[in-house]
Amino acid sequence: MNYKRIFTFGCSFTNWTWPTWADVVAVQTKIPVYNGGLAGLGNVGISYRILEYDMKYHFQQDDLILVMWTNWSREDRYLNNEWKLVGNVFNNNFYDSEFIKKYWSWENDVIKNASSIILTNKSFHIGENYSAFEYADIELDKEIRYESDLQQFYINQLPTSVIFNFGTNCNFNNACLDSHPDILAHVKFYNENVADKFNFPRVLEESCFHQWQQHLENNLPRQNSELQKAYIKEYFRTKNHSFSKT
Repeated sequence: MNYKRIFTFGCSFTNWTWPTWADVVAVQTKIPVYNGGLAGLGNVGISYRILEYDMKYHFQQDDLILVMWTNWSREDRYLNNEWKLVGNVFNNNFYDSEFIKKYWSWENDVIKNASSIILTNKSFHIGENYSAFEYADIELDKEIRYESDLQQFYINQLPTSVIFNFGTNCNFNNACLDSHPDILAHVKFYNENVADKFNFPRVLEESCFHQWQQHLENNLPRQNSELQKAYIKEYFRTKNHSFSKT
C-alpha cells in the first residue's frame, strides 16, 4: 500500500535524544512521519495521544499507525499544561512510597494498561503493535503477576506485539552512560520489524545512521550523562536531516 502519512507513538523508545526507529522510518521512506512519542509516557497516555492525533490530523485509510507500547507500572497525568513524564512509579522522584502504598496495585496496572491497548486496537486500525518490554513486565515474580482470573482475562485479550530486542543495544560501544537502545539497535529493529513487513527500504551499511553512531562512539564526553546528553542534542541540531515531526 502507498501510505500518505505515518504516525508513530510510544515512550522514549520512540522519541529520544538520538534517532529512534521512528526517525529511521522518516529518513528511509521519505513519507511524512508524525511522532507522538513522549519519553516517560505510559500506555494510558499513549492511547490518549493516539486519540489526540486523530482529532488533530484526522486519520485516513492510507495512513499507517505504528505503536510501541511500554512498561505497565506508569502513571499518566497532565499537570500544569504538560504531561508529567516520570516513567515507572517505582523509579522516580515524583511518586513516593506513600503514593505506591495507597494507590498502586498490580491488578489496577493490568486493567488500565490492557484496556488501553485493547481499546486502541478496537478503535483504530493499528498497522503494528510493538512493545519496548514484554507485556506486563515489571519487577514482580510471575507467580504474583498471573495469580488471578482477572489478570488472565485481560492479558489473554491483548493483541500480539513485537518486542524490542535489547540484546542489540551496545550503548554506542559502551561509550554512553544512557541505557536506551543506541542508533544501530533502532536500525536493526527497523530493518527486521518495520522495513520487511511494510516493504520499506532497508538501511544499508555506511548509511547516515552508521556514520552518526560511529561519531558518537568516538566523540562522546565521558564525564557524566548530562554532558553526553547535551553533546548529542547539539550534534543532531546541526544535522540537516528531516526526522519525524512531533
